[in-house]
Amino acid sequence: MVRKMSKSAALRKALAGDVQTFLQPVINIRANRIEGFEALTRGPAGTVLEKSNRLFSYAGNKGKIRPLEHRCIKNGLSVAKYLNGKKLFINVGSSIFEDKLDGIADSFIRKNGDCKIVLELTEHFKTNVESLVEAASWYRSRNISIAVDDVSSGHDRLKSILYLKPEYFKLERELIAGCDKDENRRSIINHLLQIGQSLGSQVIAEGVETRAELNTLMEIGLELCQGFLFSKPFPAFKLMNGQFKDISCWR
Repeated sequence: MVRKMSKSAALRKALAGDVQTFLQPVINIRANRIEGFEALTRGPAGTVLEKSNRLFSYAGNKGKIRPLEHRCIKNGLSVAKYLNGKKLFINVGSSIFEDKLDGIADSFIRKNGDCKIVLELTEHFKTNVESLVEAASWYRSRNISIAVDDVSSGHDRLKSILYLKPEYFKLERELIAGCDKDENRRSIINHLLQIGQSLGSQVIAEGVETRAELNTLMEIGLELCQGFLFSKPFPAFKLMNGQFKDISCWR
C-alpha cells in the first residue's frame, strides 16, 4: 500500500539515503553462468515515488537529478564487493558520466580496486561526443568498462556505440519481445550482433521473458541475456546476506 506522503517528502527521503538497490542477473546462456548483475534503483518503499521512473522524473522536474544520481550510484557500488568477481552494471546519465561521476569513481576504486564495474549509459547524448569519448578512456584506464543501454536501430544509439565502442551494449526489450514470431526483429538483432562483433562489443538481449524468445536468440548467436525468464529484480540485501541462490539451473 502506498503511504500518504507527498512527492516532495518522498524525494527528500530518497536524497537522504532512503533508496533501495535491486539486482537483476545478466546470464551467459552458452556457459550457463551468471556474468554479472545490473543495479536498479527503487525509491522509498510504499511511497508514490517507489518506482524508479517516477522518482527520476520528479527529481528532474525539481532540479535534483544530480544529487539523486550520487545517492543511487553510491548505493549501487556498495554491493560490488559482495559479487565474488562478477560484474556490476551501474546506470548513469551522460552528464555525470562525462564528469567522471563527480569523484565517486576515484573514491570507490581506491577502496575497492578489484571490483568489476560496468557503467551503463541510459540516455541519449546530451553533451559533446568528444567529451564522452575522453571520459570513457579515463574510465578504462581505471579498469571500468562501458555499456550502452536500449540499443535498437535508432540513429542516436548507433552513434553511441560507434563512438564509444563499449565493451557491452544492450538490445532494448521492444526489439526482443516476440522475436520468435517476427522475421524483421530477428534480422535487426542479427545485424546488431554483427555490429557488436565488428566493434569488439558483447551484446546483451534485455527483457527476455519467454523460452521461445530465448531459443531464437540462441539460434541467432547471442551469448548474454537478461530478463524475467531468468530472474526478476530482487533486493540487493538478499545477495549481501547470502540469501540469493545461483540460478544456473535455469535450463
